[in-house]
Amino acid sequence: MVKPSTASLLAIAGGTFMVIFNGAAVQMALPVLQRDLGAPLYEVQWTMTAFLLVSTAALLPAGRAGDVYGRARAWRAGALVFVIASALCAVVPGLWWLVVVRAVQGLGAALTAANAAPLLVEAFPPEHRGRALGAGNLAIALGLVLGPPVGSLLMAAVSWRLIFVVAVPVGLWAWLGSRGPLPRHRGAAEPLGAGGGLLSFVALVALLLPGTFGRGWGWGSPLTLLLFGAGALFSLAFAVQQARARRPLLDLKLLRDRMFVSGAITSLMAFAALFSLTVVMPFFLVVTQGRSIVQAGLLVGFMPLGLSVAAPLAGWASDAFGSRTICTAGLIAIAGAFVLMQWAGPGTSAWLLAPVLLLAGAGLGAFEAPNDVAVLGAVPPERLGVGTAMLGAMRNLGMTFGGAVAATILDYELSRAGATRAARAAEGAQAALLVGAVFAGLGAIAAALRPGGAAARGRAGARLPAPDPGAAT
Repeated sequence: MVKPSTASLLAIAGGTFMVIFNGAAVQMALPVLQRDLGAPLYEVQWTMTAFLLVSTAALLPAGRAGDVYGRARAWRAGALVFVIASALCAVVPGLWWLVVVRAVQGLGAALTAANAAPLLVEAFPPEHRGRALGAGNLAIALGLVLGPPVGSLLMAAVSWRLIFVVAVPVGLWAWLGSRGPLPRHRGAAEPLGAGGGLLSFVALVALLLPGTFGRGWGWGSPLTLLLFGAGALFSLAFAVQQARARRPLLDLKLLRDRMFVSGAITSLMAFAALFSLTVVMPFFLVVTQGRSIVQAGLLVGFMPLGLSVAAPLAGWASDAFGSRTICTAGLIAIAGAFVLMQWAGPGTSAWLLAPVLLLAGAGLGAFEAPNDVAVLGAVPPERLGVGTAMLGAMRNLGMTFGGAVAATILDYELSRAGATRAARAAEGAQAALLVGAVFAGLGAIAAALRPGGAAARGRAGARLPAPDPGAAT
């Protein structure tokens, strides 16, 4: 008989894999969508942007919904919303219908993402929580590894619609599998706090839009500056409103905890570095080295492969040794991989590039689960959903910021005269990755300065009691 904690892990990992796999496959579908729907690329890009905006901006309200109404209930609702939206994506008649339903998918993704880690923390005893979170990160890595190649095969064999169809049975399996084993959590008897949720939603959308499109609009354009200013004002209004609220959406006392702040900063830096690589490597491999898209996709796949190997090992190590050393080492590995890329050129073989990409992925895998363990240990049990949501928002902001910086550097190098396009792409990639190494280095410093020793060992949900094996709903 499968133990309730193991059954919870399988259900949550299945739901996480479904969301990540679908997102990675949709990224590969953009050229096919452009061709089949007869729309320009900047319009087709909204299929990704709508999902990112809603999934990021809804994280805090989704986490708070789990804290108030029950995390298992919120996670199941998110999984069901994602499944229904995936089915609708497969049958929509046009591009803008697809954009709208992708936004609904983003809401489902936010509900599952904000409540997955707290549920795993509740399902496992303290000495095993790092391993559980590492296994959850393994599901993310597998989704990233399998999404592009399997999605491409499905599109080539049948249609882009099939990448949404396959999410339905996987999502239903996770949803049905979660109906028994997820830990019981009744939630707090208090209101959700809609005002704070709306302010946080608007603030994040206002910051993410120029972060995503500022390169095309121009970083100094009135629209870009207006949205950044609006994001700053709404963020300030959110902070003031939360400071005065009797039951705030976000407990600002968390910002006084060194472990929580360090974890949030390092997460921002790690994912800013990650997206430096994500943006520039296709250009380096295709434009500089003249590889095919398929060859480039297979090489880039070594990064999530490294993540999938390192994530569960790092989760186990964090249970035994604490988070500080492992997180710092992971970020140093990312920075080191980016520095090694400075010697890559048009003739660098795949045999030399693959280990560097493996090292970058392993660094991220070594960082992520121990960082989650440490950050969630700083959060009171009744605020685990909001704490996880804040961490997710920092990741997404890091992705947006790092991707925007890397794309700006690459654009600048590609637009200047005096060298071949291949040489300019190589110089742009190297410069962007050098900035990514700085992001990872700053994150390593923040990780090294966090509390260590016994206080940081196995901290995830440290204030929670060990789970009752029979407490499943």
